[in-house]
Amino acid sequence: MLDVHRYTNIGLDTPVRPEDWTLGIAQQRWFESVLKESDARWKFVIAHHLVGGSIWDGKCENKNSGYAYGRGGARYATVGEQARITEAIKKHGAQFFVYGHDHIFAHQEAEGIHFVCCGRPTSVPFWASAPGFVEAYGDRSQRNPHAFIMDVGYTRLTVGPDKVAFEYVKTGMDPKGGENIEGKVGDVVHRFEVT
Repeated sequence: MLDVHRYTNIGLDTPVRPEDWTLGIAQQRWFESVLKESDARWKFVIAHHLVGGSIWDGKCENKNSGYAYGRGGARYATVGEQARITEAIKKHGAQFFVYGHDHIFAHQEAEGIHFVCCGRPTSVPFWASAPGFVEAYGDRSQRNPHAFIMDVGYTRLTVGPDKVAFEYVKTGMDPKGGENIEGKVGDVVHRFEVT
């Protein structure tokens, strides 16, 4: 579990560039040491969001706005300090970078790593149709919805000796109709396994 905020812009507002996000020297050393020393079959790196991300503002409408808040997934695996994290994950055999922040379920791959955004607990994000969001995840009206899910739900993770399964469970209906897949409350609307 990584703390993406503690050492970033201490005492200041959100960074203005993705490259300004940092784990700090001590946390980066600890992180690499834990990965290196672990002989676990499955290794998960968990953070609120990427340590970097896109250059779009909070609404994903304007680039280089002076606001860079860790939005986006695998597309930004090698931006800023996230590049060091991605390299450490690859080098030491971790398979997953699990994060939240973007209020969707998404499963993307980069550098041989599964980037999983865990879901949408609340209302439709206002940024879901904005250019920066489309750059990071795709257009919800044109993309295969099983790679980018707007439905309210949660991620269920099952870890076994031979495989890991991620399932996205639908838990509610959006009164504004923000869903992009069919399914009823309680359905597993997406599932993938890694062996």
